[in-house]
Amino acid sequence: MELEALEKLNIDLKEQGYKFSCVVWRSNYQVRGTFICEDGSTKRKRINLGIPAEITRLNEARKRITALQVALDQNKNVLPKLLPWQKKFTIESSQILVKKAKKLFIENWWENRSKFEWWKIYDADGELDSAASKERVKNATVAELKDKRSWSGISPYINKLDEIADAPLSVGALCRIAKSYAPNSRGRKEIVLRFKTLVNLCKGYDIGGSVDDLDNLRGKYSPKSKPNLTDDHLYRVIVELREKLPKWKWALGALYVWGVRPSEVFSLTPNEGDLYGTANVLGLKEEGEGFEERTALGCPTHLIEEFELMNVDRPYEFNNFGKSYSALRCKTLTDAWGRDLKRILDADDNLPSFTLYAIRHSYARRLIKRNLPSASCALSMGNDVRIFTETYLDAINRQDMAAIQKNL
Repeated sequence: MELEALEKLNIDLKEQGYKFSCVVWRSNYQVRGTFICEDGSTKRKRINLGIPAEITRLNEARKRITALQVALDQNKNVLPKLLPWQKKFTIESSQILVKKAKKLFIENWWENRSKFEWWKIYDADGELDSAASKERVKNATVAELKDKRSWSGISPYINKLDEIADAPLSVGALCRIAKSYAPNSRGRKEIVLRFKTLVNLCKGYDIGGSVDDLDNLRGKYSPKSKPNLTDDHLYRVIVELREKLPKWKWALGALYVWGVRPSEVFSLTPNEGDLYGTANVLGLKEEGEGFEERTALGCPTHLIEEFELMNVDRPYEFNNFGKSYSALRCKTLTDAWGRDLKRILDADDNLPSFTLYAIRHSYARRLIKRNLPSASCALSMGNDVRIFTETYLDAINRQDMAAIQKNL
């Protein structure tokens, strides 16, 4: 286990451009490589990191390795007499500490937004009060929830700076952290974008580079294309999944027939009588608090009976214009639903890979193939016409066009 972790660390170091590796020598973690000495000579040597060779201390060793590389960058690749963990970094007036730069980034991002990490509530001893924090999320505004979701996608990247918190900020160090993500990956693209913002915020300081250095690492990430499932194929898969996921049996059928957002399934109410085939659904407003009620069109309606969708059976619901709505409960269950779907699909090579939103996309294509006006489709799905057109019309392929032609 320890050997595997050490091997992985050295692979990461090599990919990030480090010229030395981490080894175990005399029960301590050390780095081994060729270094430039102060007299200009180069020597192959080991440098003791001062950390016992224990698997639980490997992350600490990694931080010292990063600090060593930062010190080498500062000293034109010459090995300093005093190692970073033997002294504090000396900061020139033209430089800025990484931890200060991180604070600047955080303040800039949260400006004109909610209070920083508003959902975290601490008790008198400074410990995080989980119950109070959950209650705070439960009663949050739509704007606050949007900020929380956005920050949760950004913070893992900006928190990478903690590895070199007490060092002067340098573009070289940022590039090495960025290289810890695979080339052309989403992670590489995202961290480069965040670090470019950081560099632009610190333009007035000497950070030894520019955003161009980071741009060269960004790569050419593009999300995987959505699987182009035919209606017949997806229908057969949904029938099979409803048996394999009994907890989500009704929800899968409802999502397929009414094409709402996965989280909206918990408010969906099928209509009876003259409105049979349609369903009422509550959607969160884009701006401000509250809900909007809309009518979703069933497509195809014969599946309402086949899937027994008039007999509503779901693990959670909210109604009465959202008065019983819990943002935390809704998100938790929607995420669990998505994980359950992925688990089943990953375990069976005969099943295609897709997400809950792919089911909603297939619904949009069915509406389009029935020659419904874009305005009606958008209204049913809770989109405006522009978003509906940009999102779904390009999903129509040649087979779909042939089906549309038959209806003309």
